[in-house]
Amino acid sequence: KIPAGIGGAEWQGQTKFHFPVAVSASKVYDFGMKVTPDDDCNSNITVKLAWEGNDNDHAFFYVNDFSAPSDQTTAFVKEGVSPDVDYDAVVLFVDLGRVAAGTTVVISDFCLQEHK
Repeated sequence: KIPAGIGGAEWQGQTKFHFPVAVSASKVYDFGMKVTPDDDCNSNITVKLAWEGNDNDHAFFYVNDFSAPSDQTTAFVKEGVSPDVDYDAVVLFVDLGRVAAGTTVVISDFCLQEHK
């Protein structure tokens, strides 16, 4: 649930998910997750997959305008992405700082797999 006073601006409501998954710069991947809010999140969600321990350099991908309609499950999918360096582990940043206070957002079903 988004608390009052977390900002109203990007990067004011970060949630981090740590995954002990190694990835290789020589491979291509697909990433997905599901997002279910109880209020509209119109172009207000930022999603970044990065190198654990170095979230500023070598981002796997960065999207700052993901939308999720109220009371629906919306899939966030990035296909055919590759890091520019090998990672020992990854961290997923989901920033909800621009989502209205009081909104409940369920994030589930994470998947990172080699692209087929």
